[in-house]
Amino acid sequence: MSEMPNGVSQLEAIHRLRKDLKDATKLIGRREARYLVDAYYQIQEMRKASGNQIRSVTPKGEEERPVEPLEPHAILDWYNTNTELLENSLKKALSWYADSKPLGVWAQSIHGIGPVISAGLLAHIDFNPWRCLNKDAKKKCKSDAPCSEFCHFEKITTVGQIWSFAGLSVGQEWHKGERRPWNAQLKTLCWKIGDCFMKTYNSEKSFYGKIFAERWELEKQRNEQNQFADQAKVKLEKFNIRKSTDAYKSYSTGKLPPAHILARAERYTVKLFLSHYHAVGYEMQFGEKPPKPFVVEHLGHAHVIPPPNWPMP
Repeated sequence: MSEMPNGVSQLEAIHRLRKDLKDATKLIGRREARYLVDAYYQIQEMRKASGNQIRSVTPKGEEERPVEPLEPHAILDWYNTNTELLENSLKKALSWYADSKPLGVWAQSIHGIGPVISAGLLAHIDFNPWRCLNKDAKKKCKSDAPCSEFCHFEKITTVGQIWSFAGLSVGQEWHKGERRPWNAQLKTLCWKIGDCFMKTYNSEKSFYGKIFAERWELEKQRNEQNQFADQAKVKLEKFNIRKSTDAYKSYSTGKLPPAHILARAERYTVKLFLSHYHAVGYEMQFGEKPPKPFVVEHLGHAHVIPPPNWPMP
C-alpha cells in the first residue's frame, strides 16, 4: 500500500475520512438531512433509468457477456455503476444519521422501515417546532432571534398535526393558485412507507403488514356492500374520468376501484404507524406520554394498539 506525502497510508487515510464523514453525518441538521434524503431518491431514480436503458440496448442472451470497451453502451454501464456507488454511499450516510437518533433506532426496528425512510421521518417531523406568528414579517424568524413576543416553540401534542402536515387528513384539498397545504416530500415518504408495508404483509416479522392485510380485507368487504357509494359519486362529479376505463366502471356502479381500495388500506396503516411514531418520539423528547386521543379521552374508545418494540430493551 503506497503512502501519502505525510507518511499516512492510503488505507489509513480512507479510514480517517470515513470516520470523519461518519462523525459529521451525526451532527447534520434537519435541513441537510432533508436534502440528502431527497438526493438519495433522485439518484435512485437515475440509477433505475440507466439500468432500463442498458437493458433496452443489450441484445437478448448477452446480459451476462462482459461489455467490450468500445461498445456503444459501455458508457451507460459506467454511468450506472457510479450512480449505484453514490446511491449506496448516501444510504450509508443516512444510516449513520438515523442510528445516531434514538427515534431513528426505534423506527428501524420496524420490519419494512430502513435507514433512508427513518432519516426522512427524522428530517421532516419536528416535535417542538418554532412558530413565527408575525404576519407582517417578510421572513420567518428563528428561536434565537424572535421577531415578536408571540413567536414561540409549539409542541406537536397530537398525531393529527403530523397527518395534516403529511397530507393524510380527511378532506384536505389543494386548489389551483393556493399554497400547498401539506409537505410534498413527507407525503411521498408516507406513500413509500405504505408500499413497504404492503410488500411485506406476508412476512411473519411484519407487524404493520398484518394490520394492512386485515384492513385491506375489511375495505374490500365494505366496498362490495356499497358503503363507499357516496365517495364514488363524488369522484365521478369532480373528475373527468374516461368512460372506457375500469375505474369509471367501478365508480359508476357505486364502488371504488381495486387500486383505490388498496390505497385506503395503505393509508390507514401508515396513519397508525405515524401515531406510534408520534407516541414514541413525544415520550423520548419530553419524558412523558402524549395526551390521549380525543376518541379515547372523551368518547370512551378503549381499543388502542400500542407501539411495537416499545419500550425498547
